Amino acid sequence: MTAVEWLYKTLHEQNYIYEDMSEYLKQAKEMEIKQSHDYAEFAIKFSEYCALYSYKNRNMYGEMLHAPTKYDDLYTTKELLEKFKNTNK
Repeated sequence: MTAVEWLYKTLHEQNYIYEDMSEYLKQAKEMEIKQSHDYAEFAIKFSEYCALYSYKNRNMYGEMLHAPTKYDDLYTTKELLEKFKNTNK
């Protein structure tokens, strides 16, 4: 259940749904759907970017490390995400 669906259900159960609110809820639902598609697209692009860093290892803290080859610099997943975000601004 999404946040908008929960809000609609809660308001409806308490008889707070009025005609003018339903249009706002519809717009909020559309925005929520667009945002979820944007996140999915971002996740797909990031996973494709991670594929370029095919060498995997773990450090002593159990964090996953990524590198193009075992001779290149290693990045944690968080560092790799930051690097990806900076290159796609």
